[in-house]
Amino acid sequence: MATPRICAHPGCSKIAKYPNKYGFCGMHKSRLDRGQAMDGPPRRVPNGLMNKYLDELLATKADECIIWPFWRRGDGYAAASLEGYYPNYVGHSVCRNICTWVNGPPPSPEFQAAHDCGKGRSGCVNPRHLLWKTPKDNTGDKVRHGTAQRGSKANGSVLKEEDIPVIRGLLASGMTGYRIAGLYGVDHSTISMIKRGRTWWYVP
Repeated sequence: MATPRICAHPGCSKIAKYPNKYGFCGMHKSRLDRGQAMDGPPRRVPNGLMNKYLDELLATKADECIIWPFWRRGDGYAAASLEGYYPNYVGHSVCRNICTWVNGPPPSPEFQAAHDCGKGRSGCVNPRHLLWKTPKDNTGDKVRHGTAQRGSKANGSVLKEEDIPVIRGLLASGMTGYRIAGLYGVDHSTISMIKRGRTWWYVP
């Protein structure tokens, strides 16, 4: 019987799930496919360890950010599936659950668990930093913190902030939106939205 191959990632002792093509275990193959850090924490953590951590977290008096040490979503927010294992835990949103335990249920379903520290995408889960806010107020906080995923920070964005004044100048000179779109490799609707002030309005 052939000896099972070990995952090719340094320090990993799991059996390689794809030994011929990749040489990685299932976890590291998944991280490779998603472009995630290969040395991040494991997605599955024993419930007892997670429960102990949450108990200690809810009792913290620390003022500084506390970074979630377990699995995090692709956008950086803390994530866990503990429904049925931890009291009153619902869904996968760690921050929403913590905000509920500390501040009570949201005033209405559309309220979001907002981070006063602006470090939600960095994995902060300090209960003292979480509070309920409307989507509009939460977005305003993200703009203030510089963490809003808009403009060149938005996924798939082709344009940069420095392109916008130039595009406005070309529009003012009479150049058509279709021609400008061709110059920048974007759809003409993108230029139209800039012209009408529907997008990139915050760029002077």
